[in-house]
Amino acid sequence: MRRFAIVTALLAAAAGTGSADPFTSAFDDLSGDLILRRDGDYPEPLDAAAKKELKSILKSITALEKPADELADDLKTAAKVAKALEKGFPGVFDPLMGTGGPLADLLDGSLDDLRLEVEAGLMDLEERVPDLNPKAAFGAGKAVLAALEALDAEVKTRAAEAKSLLKAWKQVLKGTRIADKNAGGGGGGGGGGGGGGGANFTVTLTVDGDPVSVDFAGALYVPAVQSLSLTFSDTGPPAGGVGVTAGGITGTGSYTITQAAVTAGDDIWMAISTGTLTITTFDAAGGHIAGTFSFTADGFGLTFGSVDVVCTFDITGMQSL
Repeated sequence: MRRFAIVTALLAAAAGTGSADPFTSAFDDLSGDLILRRDGDYPEPLDAAAKKELKSILKSITALEKPADELADDLKTAAKVAKALEKGFPGVFDPLMGTGGPLADLLDGSLDDLRLEVEAGLMDLEERVPDLNPKAAFGAGKAVLAALEALDAEVKTRAAEAKSLLKAWKQVLKGTRIADKNAGGGGGGGGGGGGGGGANFTVTLTVDGDPVSVDFAGALYVPAVQSLSLTFSDTGPPAGGVGVTAGGITGTGSYTITQAAVTAGDDIWMAISTGTLTITTFDAAGGHIAGTFSFTADGFGLTFGSVDVVCTFDITGMQSL
């Protein structure tokens, strides 16, 4: 009798309609199915497995009934629901032994719909990158690459997939904020090497062997994460630029380039985890850095082909955060 009262109380506590106020409609079918299961599939007495299933359903419905103000909220909800259902229905969702079935199909459908939302936002960002100034294009381009990497990540569970989608969406938002702050800047080109000189830098930069003048060169070092970003831009025409980042920077030596971008007018090329940065002078306190780098970048979006970039640089005035 006491057991019946406990289960009845649980059902009563979760006896809402299940009609959440989500940001998207991705959960509509899944929510409806969970409500039907809650109301009809668990008559007393319940064995241990049934109790586990019911608990996961109630937890999922509670998560789905929480209002959402933005896509990120729905993605967080998806991760919570997936985690709960995978725990409650191991025979269905186990990565190796799960049988799948209607519940798995409904959750997969929700995740697919959310993925489409993330990809739509990413596509909008990609289309904006060529119209940004070189610095902004590099920053937004890095966010695009990070989002693509998250979307393509290999995952073993639905909960992990939802988290990857959320990670990708956060990068889309990051890139969008950069684009919003730098709208109308004009896209940048990558370029070849001509000599660029100035009060605080000397640069020889080539793209596919062709020299390109450099009007601006900057370096930013973040000691806390040992990250270095280099930016080179040319006002053109066409306006363009090259940006390079690398991690694990502790002094002189050779490092693998983490991300790189080349822009020229409306064209953009991207590279990730490829190429080499060699630092021959590194004085973080004095703001002096010199060295060379080279990499091959592939066309991005509507830009096709690849470009080979080679650069020798000597920059004073490097910033440190």
